[in-house]
Amino acid sequence: MERLNDLASLLKFAKEAMDYYEGFNNMINATKSNIKIKFFPFINFNLFFFKRVAFVRLENTYYMHDQTLANLRQSATDKGRNIQNEFYETENSKELIFKLATMIYRYSEDKNKIKAILYQTYHHWFINSFY
Repeated sequence: MERLNDLASLLKFAKEAMDYYEGFNNMINATKSNIKIKFFPFINFNLFFFKRVAFVRLENTYYMHDQTLANLRQSATDKGRNIQNEFYETENSKELIFKLATMIYRYSEDKNKIKAILYQTYHHWFINSFY
């Protein structure tokens, strides 16, 4: 049970970190003409962090079925908890897996791309959506 609590905390942190980075990235794109050259190494570090967090999130969610996530959402609402910013707030795990895998395909090295392909394929098989 402790491992499941740790997993929930890890996935919540990873989701919040990715949301923060996406907001940061949008801010940079909006003000790109005002950015000094010395700022770009920080962006490269964030990109490394972002792709690593995306891979960790994919690694820990590809085996979760939509029904499991629905049960977690129902349990949280029954207990009066807010499901905003929780890892199980997504209604469609297929879209989440696609988004994470796409990020990994775009920014990661070959080893992680192969793993992402396998995780995405397993998830499609698991939720029976090979159409």
